[in-house]
Order: sequence, then C-alpha cells, then structure tokens
Amino acid sequence: VTRGFTFGLTIVGVKSGPVGEFIINNNNVCIGKGDYSDEIIKIFNNAFELQMNNQGVKNKNIATLLWSWERSAEKHIEFFKSLD
Repeated sequence: VTRGFTFGLTIVGVKSGPVGEFIINNNNVCIGKGDYSDEIIKIFNNAFELQMNNQGVKNKNIATLLWSWERSAEKHIEFFKSLD
C-alpha cells in the first residue's frame, strides 16, 4: 500500500484491519469480503475514475508527508532519544 502511494497511484486494497482503514480514510478503494464480480468491476471503475481525478497525486503527497527520508530520520531520532 505504501509503495503504491509513493508511486502516485490510486490504491485498491482489501477492506481489512488498519490497512483497509488507511486506504478508505485516504479516499481510495477497498474490496470487501464476499464482493462478487459485478461489484469488483464497479470498484475498479471507481478506482480508475479516482485516478483520473488526481487521487494518485494526492496519495503521493501523503506519502511524501508521512514516509519521506527526512520524516523517517526524525522518527528514528525521536525514538532513540526516548530511550534515555
């Protein structure tokens, strides 16, 4: 999921646990348990529409904010300082 965000793509994932919540909370698309083929077609059509409306760009911005090298370094420094 995070890799898809960094590539600037619209995400289609499984509606399960925190990953599913993250996907949904960031306006991407999830497939639920028991979705049948007609529902899957609707889900992917929705994902294509989102991609055409710049959802991938929004995802890349989220990835840059949350998972940049700078942010990762800051979080590591915070963690090691908290061990004192």
